Amino acid sequence: FPQALVSLPESVEFRNEGLDLTQEHTFTEPQTQAYVTMNTLKGDELTVSLSASFEGPVLVSLTAFELSNSSSASQIYFTEDSFSIASLENEFFVRASTEYTQRETLEQAKTILEENNGASTIQVSPLNTSMSVYFSDSNSFFAEDLNFLLSSFEGVVSNNIAPDNSLVIVVFDPETDFDFLKTSLEEELNSFGFDVERIEEPVVSLQGTIQAESKEALLESIEQTNIIIEPLQKATIEADSIFIPDANTSFPLSAGSFEAFVNLERSQGDQVNLSLVIFASERNGITDIQAQEVIEELTTDN
Repeated sequence: FPQALVSLPESVEFRNEGLDLTQEHTFTEPQTQAYVTMNTLKGDELTVSLSASFEGPVLVSLTAFELSNSSSASQIYFTEDSFSIASLENEFFVRASTEYTQRETLEQAKTILEENNGASTIQVSPLNTSMSVYFSDSNSFFAEDLNFLLSSFEGVVSNNIAPDNSLVIVVFDPETDFDFLKTSLEEELNSFGFDVERIEEPVVSLQGTIQAESKEALLESIEQTNIIIEPLQKATIEADSIFIPDANTSFPLSAGSFEAFVNLERSQGDQVNLSLVIFASERNGITDIQAQEVIEELTTDN
């Protein structure tokens, strides 16, 4: 490893975990040579590990190793800001969701969208494979009895009982017939005196990008699906840097532009408020951006 002269805090507390001992040391010259990586440069902010030997209060030896480099390592930042749309493309992000028993409608929608448009990355998948079973009265049963019933029920993988909330989370086998499982499980629980109030199914999502001749062509395809699909259009945003309030600094964007998905009503030149997920470092600037127009929630006065 190469070495570099690094600045240290004036005072450091050393700890021997095995002996449960601590030693406070104040440096007369708070600098030392440290082993660093090949990518470390002068001026970088480092986190270093210090290993020291003492004879009484006297520091005999000190070894330092670089643990991390905040100047070169990308950090993730979340922020919102307003930008002008430089151009719009005929690429769109689509998303929809429904209950697990209605997942076939999403598969059909995926087929319609892909058959009527261009290249697609659309996927349909459940967010999880668990359903929430709520009971009318948590005092009407013992958790042990409920666990015994569920543990032997075909198609159930595991369960997590929260009796105080009259709730059990049931994880099921994704290969099982969910419609049959849900119906038969509710009937079985009720027959044994576990009064089921309701069952909340897992959510299945459809999302991905798709190429289309125009936004009008995409909307035509969406109308054929007979489900609610939220479409967003890809936009190019020109920017040389972006200010990050959490870091209180602006990070450069070497590409000079980035992509964002915005509402279909937008036109070139419009100002849009974007929600940004930014990966950046002091040395390399912005290395990746994920951006989407902020959806304003409508409020009404009572």
